Amino acid sequence: MAGYKEITMDHDYVSSVILNVTNQEVDLTPDLYLKSGEYQLIRGEGEKGDCEPLFHIIHPFMESIAVSLFTIPLREPPTGETYFQLLHLNPSTQPVVVKARYGDVLHRCLDYKGTIEPILLYTPMDVPIDINQSKELNTVSLEGYVTQPNVYTIGVYVEDEAAPYWIVHIKGARSV
Repeated sequence: MAGYKEITMDHDYVSSVILNVTNQEVDLTPDLYLKSGEYQLIRGEGEKGDCEPLFHIIHPFMESIAVSLFTIPLREPPTGETYFQLLHLNPSTQPVVVKARYGDVLHRCLDYKGTIEPILLYTPMDVPIDINQSKELNTVSLEGYVTQPNVYTIGVYVEDEAAPYWIVHIKGARSV
């Protein structure tokens, strides 16, 4: 069973986010640093709604760190439900097969920096997910995670043997 870390962030619908999912403190500027699991909202200078906010994820990469960029999902789940999406940010295992333990294959060949489509889930619901390298039988399982209502959930699969998953709950993810 693989470990995971969990974080909940409030989103204001227009700001971009920088999130640190490494196990170390990262200096962004001389006076701005993010500890493991911390995030920072970045408000753009443009008018509200000019462009979709971005999700900058600082994640482990080989012996260092990397930053990957994604569009923040602006989709609010129906009341009492959640959207779940998985991002593959582990360069050591690519491509991978993503499968719900007791259900369907969610993606047969997910490449590094790839995502699965968001899945609408009831809450609370146990979400065991198995990730296998396409050519090997080594499985990294997400177990013990239970969905939370009224959030957009992103599971981030990273290069960390102790805790290869980060579960990120975004409150307020909805279209503007």
